[in-house]
Amino acid sequence: MAIKASGGNPPQNSLSFTEIEAEFGQNNSRSLGDYRMNNLNIGALTEVSLSRDGCGISADSDIPVDSQTIKFSDFYSAKQNIILDFHTSNQNRVNAKNDKYNASSASGNYIVVGSPGNVKPSSTSGKKVIIHVTKIIGSEKPATVAAMAKVALRTGDWNSGTELLVEVAGGTVICWHILGPMAAYSSVHFWPQQFYQHNQRPGLPHLFLHLRHRSHCLWRPPASEIFWGRR
Repeated sequence: MAIKASGGNPPQNSLSFTEIEAEFGQNNSRSLGDYRMNNLNIGALTEVSLSRDGCGISADSDIPVDSQTIKFSDFYSAKQNIILDFHTSNQNRVNAKNDKYNASSASGNYIVVGSPGNVKPSSTSGKKVIIHVTKIIGSEKPATVAAMAKVALRTGDWNSGTELLVEVAGGTVICWHILGPMAAYSSVHFWPQQFYQHNQRPGLPHLFLHLRHRSHCLWRPPASEIFWGRR
């Protein structure tokens, strides 16, 4: 589970190296410095951190990378990060949990940041799972309304307490098909910059709950629900 919060500034809770190792595993030198990722780039993500967006005394920072100064307080609220691979190749109708995370091989499916052997945790509760999309994710045109469940991308069912993010890089295409009065949109492709605009059109599927501004677009999808497509 995630490392405990600081409890205030200055920190009110003590933090031991054993707690850090329990979350991220032992590194070769058993030092804080070895928890810094060194020029790690994954898909469209550059300088990937061991744990990002929510660490530190104020729970709003990343674990330092490269030669940046690192200290115990950087690890407050930190959690193991797992990146699901939707950035290597184009795919159709993918369930992130079943097809990616549960895959027997890590290659092309998932990356456990900071784990040399890509060892997955037994539970994702207290972990951060990032669905990182840079390629085309396609679906198929349904013949009936019931077939609308054949969406391009499902988040899947995750353990309670999982922090699940969906990131879509610039140039990505997520496509699906819709029926009925929006027949003019029978084949719809959306790029990230169009998502908010199209999400306001009556009759279109609900796309996301929350948008955070980063150099790449980031959404927080409703857990365990269809993400791309009509409910």
